[in-house]
Amino acid sequence: MLLPPTDDFTALVLHLLAHLRLAGPGNSYDRRYVAWVRAHATPQHVEVLGEGAQALEAAWGESTPMLVHAWPQLLDSIAALLEHGPAGLAALAPEHARAPAILRALGRLEPAPVRRMHALTLELAPEFARLHRQRVEPELLEAARSLEPWWEPALAVLPSLEGSRVELAHALGPRGRVYGDRIVVGAPVPWTGMDPRISVVLLLHERAVHDSAHPEHALAEWEALTGLSVRMREAPAALQQAHAAWLASLELAPLLEALRDRGRIHAAIHDRLLRSPEHRAPCLASLADA
Repeated sequence: MLLPPTDDFTALVLHLLAHLRLAGPGNSYDRRYVAWVRAHATPQHVEVLGEGAQALEAAWGESTPMLVHAWPQLLDSIAALLEHGPAGLAALAPEHARAPAILRALGRLEPAPVRRMHALTLELAPEFARLHRQRVEPELLEAARSLEPWWEPALAVLPSLEGSRVELAHALGPRGRVYGDRIVVGAPVPWTGMDPRISVVLLLHERAVHDSAHPEHALAEWEALTGLSVRMREAPAALQQAHAAWLASLELAPLLEALRDRGRIHAAIHDRLLRSPEHRAPCLASLADA
């Protein structure tokens, strides 16, 4: 199966978010991607992006609303943004939004930074559309080809992937997101230096999060981490190795501290997972078995 690229509006918002150092979970700032953009976008685009990112970071500070990370669900194309967006976010009709609930929720946030982010996406859109067409889409096609041999092994690990809407994103790097019924994962494009198997692990993890019955994100993440570690025991050795490497790379301290403080895990488990990241896969699998 050849995984498709995500739409150009989602790509545009992720492009912007990859330049923002935001507080809390969901931060996707990546200096390597910033360097890639500087090498391939126009100087004016880079300048507008840098100044806009600084303004948004200053506005949100240490209290970035989690809703900001749902912005890619607002519209389904740059064409829709350019057609319906110039009058402002407040004037955007629900029938033009991909997710009207996100539009309504954004309207309840502090208005000044929301207006600034919307205006910035509009200003960046024309040059990003060129960049997307000329650079991003060809790289995503090559990435999709590198992932194709791993689709069947991934299905064997997690059969619920069958029929899932999985999309590749250029700007996400070693990260994944769930947007409604879409799973969007970072693609192994050149700027990332990423092994294609890491993207496979990302889509497996995000699908496992999607499958969780827990409405609370922290508990859904924990169920996905432990449950997938069990399922990976039957995966090909190369995929097991990628999964172990991905687990070892994760910054799990905030999640583990939250779970420990609420009595979900013992302090000894918290310490073990932080102290020995290379042994996280068997440790997490044993916790799912317990």
